Amino acid sequence: MEPQEFKRKLKESVIHVIATEGMDRVTTKAIASHAQMNEGYIYRLFKDKDTLLKETFEQLDDELIGGIKKYLPVMEITTIEIKERCRALFCMIWKFIIAKPERCHAFIRYYYSPYFIRLSAQRHRHNYQEVVEVMRPAFRQGADVWFLLNHVLDFMLASSIRLFRNELTDTDETADDLFRIIYSAIEPQLAWSIRSQYEQDNK
Repeated sequence: MEPQEFKRKLKESVIHVIATEGMDRVTTKAIASHAQMNEGYIYRLFKDKDTLLKETFEQLDDELIGGIKKYLPVMEITTIEIKERCRALFCMIWKFIIAKPERCHAFIRYYYSPYFIRLSAQRHRHNYQEVVEVMRPAFRQGADVWFLLNHVLDFMLASSIRLFRNELTDTDETADDLFRIIYSAIEPQLAWSIRSQYEQDNK
């Protein structure tokens, strides 16, 4: 087996252990055991456990940003009103997230852990800058687009956990309900809402 394949296997093991056991149980012993590998391989292929965790999250983060960027072109279809573009983007990303429960669980548990702040926050922000720039024209001048998009992501991740716990059902109606909640929160910050208010005030 090539070193890259060993690394891939270990990172997949990290994802499984985080998703099923939680961050507190992610030991090198647990990782190696699930991967059916000698624990010493971890230190042959990675500087330390933190490096393995960091690279594993980077893989998950890249997968998510790749999925988001895949659907971003819908925001450039100016013949569709902004609300419907946002709805289409939200629903496509929502389906992408919930399609892989184990990876979603692992992402969430790492994302809300001290490991994320210490090891991954800076790269994560850089990673999402392209999304911020594509979405910026949809928001009014001065809006904190990074904060708003993080709010949307937080909401989607929290909702996905509710779905995996069977507190929500995987239906189009659920996706529409979730979109309405998040849209009502960001609507005041959208550029089009300001234009609409101006038009109403000047009728």
